[in-house]
Amino acid sequence: MTCCSPDFLGREIVKGYGVINVPTQPGIHERTVQIFSPLTSSVFLNFLGILAGQKAEMINAPKVISSGEGREITRTRSEGFIKVIFNVTTRDMEKFGYNV
Repeated sequence: MTCCSPDFLGREIVKGYGVINVPTQPGIHERTVQIFSPLTSSVFLNFLGILAGQKAEMINAPKVISSGEGREITRTRSEGFIKVIFNVTTRDMEKFGYNV
């Protein structure tokens, strides 16, 4: 999950990343996702990011976040929490090869 918001020029700026598993049981499910953002590797790069108006972003974020490979050496900062509500249905699952 990537949290974005537009800046004053209309560009989307990544505010943070989070990981959550989609529930497999039918019904309404409420989950809380912790959002984090990567930190730059140096003070100079942080200063350049402030001047450009952009935070540090992950390259190939979906693969890095979902696999977990290399995440233990990534410096991050907590950005807060987001509440996500899932409405899960299992209609016509047999058509796609799932046994419900």
